[in-house]
Amino acid sequence: MNICSDYNARLLAIQIKTYLEVNEDAIEVLVIKGQKSFSVTRSFVTNSSYPARDNVNIVA
Repeated sequence: MNICSDYNARLLAIQIKTYLEVNEDAIEVLVIKGQKSFSVTRSFVTNSSYPARDNVNIVA
């Protein structure tokens, strides 16, 4: 899956959380920007400190 997003950390976090909720078989999401990358795991996203989707509109 390739998600293209403007770098807005909150919106990116919401997109990753939504992706993991919809795709139950997914274990992690790898985010790559230029030469940098980081991994976001399902267990990290399910943590209560991960940003919530409340009152945020995602524009496609």
